[in-house]
Amino acid sequence: MLKNYNSNLITMLFRYNSVRAISIIIIIAFSFLFSNCSNEQKKISYEQLEKAKIYNDVKSKYNESILYSLYLPSSYDETKKHPIIIFFDAHAKGYNGVDLMKDYAEKYGYILVGSNNSKNGLTEEEYNYISTNLFNEIFNRFSINNNRVYLAGFSGGARVASSIATQRGGINGVIGFSASPGNNINNFVMKNVWFYGFCGDYDMNYNEMIQIESLLQKTKIKHTLTVFNGKHELPSKSKVEDLFVWLEADAMANNLKEKDTTKINYWLKSYQDSATLKVNTNDLIEALVIYNKIIMYFDNLTDVYKYKQLQLELLGNKKLQKYIEKENVIKEKETILQTTYQEEFLKRSLDWWITEMARYDEETLGIKDDKEVAMRMRVKSYLSLLAYSYSTNTLKNNMLNEAEHFINLYKIVDPTNSEHYYLLSTLYAIKNDYNGSLKALGDAINIGFDDYDRLLNDTLLSRYRTMDEFAKITKSIKR
Repeated sequence: MLKNYNSNLITMLFRYNSVRAISIIIIIAFSFLFSNCSNEQKKISYEQLEKAKIYNDVKSKYNESILYSLYLPSSYDETKKHPIIIFFDAHAKGYNGVDLMKDYAEKYGYILVGSNNSKNGLTEEEYNYISTNLFNEIFNRFSINNNRVYLAGFSGGARVASSIATQRGGINGVIGFSASPGNNINNFVMKNVWFYGFCGDYDMNYNEMIQIESLLQKTKIKHTLTVFNGKHELPSKSKVEDLFVWLEADAMANNLKEKDTTKINYWLKSYQDSATLKVNTNDLIEALVIYNKIIMYFDNLTDVYKYKQLQLELLGNKKLQKYIEKENVIKEKETILQTTYQEEFLKRSLDWWITEMARYDEETLGIKDDKEVAMRMRVKSYLSLLAYSYSTNTLKNNMLNEAEHFINLYKIVDPTNSEHYYLLSTLYAIKNDYNGSLKALGDAINIGFDDYDRLLNDTLLSRYRTMDEFAKITKSIKR
């Protein structure tokens, strides 16, 4: 049991700082963001940037504190207008989104921008400041097609992108990696903003993404969801090709780009062949997903009636119905497990959690069903998020005893995640325990921590930079 802990305060802090609560704050923040940002101002030409190259930290001409990653396709021409995707990361790593999409941005001629300032946990004023200045920079610096502006984001960054899209006019759609628009769905409908989701089958936000997809089916908003084998992470680059087919088809359907019948027929045949293969191999759920993509991608470009009929036939298939029933049972199990463990977070000792997680993991190893294994992995991801949230919230509020407990709990539920060691290093730094802090930092690096920029900007840990031991510990991190 947790003794002498203000559980009501901890619970309040957790709820207030949860991803969903933050998303509500962000919505308010962006209601007045871009009133001074005109897309029609004359483009400003200054130092030349190379094409077909990723720049990791471009400084804004107007405000040097605004940093972003950039990719200009080789087809970029200042005399022409180009589509753009603006990416927001949960950890201010705009490079990750730019690198993920650059191959297909090159193929189809898209500008990519990734904010290196926006991240989870900022204040309303900070989100306001970053976004206003970033948009001012890119819409004045580059030749952008104002009718083809798309926002993207990973995790909390996807929620930021969704909030911007519904508060600022002129955004065609949002690409959400591992997070949905949440409460913004009605605003998506009013603004006619489409949503393209990506999510790993081990992701703790998997059920949220499935639920949002179901809700969007009841609207007239274009939408689709790509599920890949993975956790709370960006997909592989190969998974992104579908996204650019969507973008191109959408532009053609809305007369924002010349209709290319050859490309449309090629894409359509490719999807049709994939669906046929899935049906022939009894992978009916994947066939259903592909038919849905055909309908969503090409409805206003060609006749998709037969695909709607094939979709209806599949939905009537008894094998598929059993599969859907099984998915619902697994979903109910997941909800029960999440609810039960969340209730135990403020009640149980670390010894209890060590025993329980060992039992849970052993039980998971004995399960043969891939879908149920994926569900149990999502529960572990959910526990990791809970532990992270409690740890950071108690640290921020200087509740050091509670923070140490939750950091140790974080290590139990997610031992391979370097973040718990990093937070432990921060805790020891607050306590002025130099040796403990550096040891924990070394442990974080040994299991994968590699964010040197974060270290440099960490006011607690950066004070060790002049020490020889700090240099030895961090020498393996790429600068």
